[in-house]
Amino acid sequence: MHPMETLGRAIKVKAVPRSKKRGLLGIEGDIIKIGLKSPPEEGKANEELIAFLSEYLRVKRSDIKIIKGMASRNKTVFIKGQIEKCRA
Repeated sequence: MHPMETLGRAIKVKAVPRSKKRGLLGIEGDIIKIGLKSPPEEGKANEELIAFLSEYLRVKRSDIKIIKGMASRNKTVFIKGQIEKCRA
């Protein structure tokens, strides 16, 4: 494991707001496509994205930050610490 990986990991996410399905929709290259039921208004979709990733990756919400793309569907999300196991 690379020493920087213990600090956390940045992932690229394509958010799909107002989706019928909440969850993983697929992978496009190095981008994870995630469906969100919330509309892209007043940060609701961003909040749902963080909540979903927290549940799925089993990390605290406070350890997840959107570092790029707050007002875009294409985002870079930083997850602090190591990811042990994803929810099945």
